[in-house]
Amino acid sequence: MDRKRQPVVLITGAAGFLGSALTVDLAGDHSIVALDRRQPGRALLDAAPQVEWHRIDIAEKAEVSAIFESTRRRSGRIDFVVHLAAFYHFDLDRHPEYERTNVRGTSNVLQASIESSVSRLLFSSSMMAMLPPAPGTMLDERTPASGLIPYGRSKATNEGMIAEVRDRLPSIVLRIGGVFSDWCELPPLCSLIRQWGARTPLNRIVVGRGESGFPYVHRSDWVRLVRACLCYDGRLPPHETLLASQHGVVTHDELFGALQRARSGAGRAAAPLHVPVTLARVGLHMRAALGRITGSMPYERPWMLRYVDRPWVADTTRTRKRLDWDCSHGMRVCERLPVLLEHFENDRTRWERRNRQRANRAYSYLAD
Repeated sequence: MDRKRQPVVLITGAAGFLGSALTVDLAGDHSIVALDRRQPGRALLDAAPQVEWHRIDIAEKAEVSAIFESTRRRSGRIDFVVHLAAFYHFDLDRHPEYERTNVRGTSNVLQASIESSVSRLLFSSSMMAMLPPAPGTMLDERTPASGLIPYGRSKATNEGMIAEVRDRLPSIVLRIGGVFSDWCELPPLCSLIRQWGARTPLNRIVVGRGESGFPYVHRSDWVRLVRACLCYDGRLPPHETLLASQHGVVTHDELFGALQRARSGAGRAAAPLHVPVTLARVGLHMRAALGRITGSMPYERPWMLRYVDRPWVADTTRTRKRLDWDCSHGMRVCERLPVLLEHFENDRTRWERRNRQRANRAYSYLAD
């Protein structure tokens, strides 16, 4: 396709875990303008040499406006903005970056998109922007946004901001589940694999009844979903909310069983050892105290225990019908665990490096 006729897509957070994979995938048949606070690594630059990169801070309004204006002036249009840039952390304090990057930065992107007459904004929200559903019910695209933790609240705030400009900016809100790769690179899942994959007496512990859970999606399937959004844009209403995950939920008991079967290579799996929340709380406080002393905090925090046995169960029926999309055969998390476990056991150095970079918000693109 003539590059002048290719759809023009501007991606924020383009060097991150999601953004880099999307940038590389779309670069072959879209004209990509990639924005990020960090300089893209050599592997990412080589994987998509035709991409136009800009190192900017979306919290700086003038920088954002200048890039949008220059892109529209040069290309004549901006077909899509995929807004992925965001701050996250694993504590309950309202870190200043939530206001600076997630709120002010998103406001700048929305304003620049309106001023540049962007055809459609795709915003990366999160399942964490919703509360866990009541027992026996499911979350869906119509569930109100109402996050409890700072990250979820910032995403709920962003969804409200997008709703306020709906008469001026067509949009798709993607509420994304737990995105993992073949190297894991998802902190909560990585923590479980480290614990259950270790050769220690604690490798059978599951807190609560084992009903804690979250809907997952492989990064390659998430990229396909975004492609479907771009492809089906003309068939979608001006304002749409979609769920980016597999249908239902994957509980800790299900994950534990799948990992044990992958380890043993047989149909039988060791039974989990369910530990009461009260006992787990003591252990997490001790681990957190040690982490503060050593400067190496574990992913798990005591506050996370409030969500034990309160799974995020997603009804993705509407999204799957809208986009003719679903998770690929063999790519759901329990199906993919043998690949993750192989990397964990046979290339531990690379595994730890990639997962540490993701947890520390210093992700560096490497082809799988």
